[in-house]
Amino acid sequence: DADGFVWVSSKMGILRFASHNYCIYQLPYSEHNALTVRLECRGNMLVAYCNSGQIFVYNRIADQFEPLSNLTSFMINKQQIVYKIAIDAKQNLWIGTSNGFYKYTGDQILTIESEGAFFNLEWFSDNNLILAERNKLEIIDTDAPDAQPHDIGANLPPSIKTSLLCDTRRNRLWIGTKTDGLLRLDLTNHTATAIDGIPKLPVLALSQFNDSTL
Repeated sequence: DADGFVWVSSKMGILRFASHNYCIYQLPYSEHNALTVRLECRGNMLVAYCNSGQIFVYNRIADQFEPLSNLTSFMINKQQIVYKIAIDAKQNLWIGTSNGFYKYTGDQILTIESEGAFFNLEWFSDNNLILAERNKLEIIDTDAPDAQPHDIGANLPPSIKTSLLCDTRRNRLWIGTKTDGLLRLDLTNHTATAIDGIPKLPVLALSQFNDSTL
């Protein structure tokens, strides 16, 4: 985060590592139905969220995680799985689930797309968010008053997109998949290329090492 801490999520709690010590935070679950817990950070906002829809926000003054929302209270389908959350500059939450894509503003949840499984989200720029479904990619301008996604991917295999990495300088998107290895999508001509030499196993994480290596 901005203070130099490394945060690690688990179902049993959140770990914060510093150079010579660590701290464990318990999440105040209202329902003990979480199978996975993930973290998302932007600016001074850090949230932890469960696949079941419970969301917690870190209170820096109290040094603890506090309940922010339980998405199941807003949704008709109580069995929806939360796959990924992204935080915009206004601290709204954009939520990809097993049955739709939503925006949470703090007091209401807005349905952006009511169908489809949105497995992954990745910022391409400060206000352009890439949405990864099983067989296509979309992009949405989160600053637009009536934001709606539009398609950017072509000829993509029907595999779950497990990881994304944006290369804005070259206008490319690297896509790690569950069963089709690593793909490179050229966002100028919307063509996807499979990368040779990468086994067709889950590519769970992508990170840029330097300007020419990932």
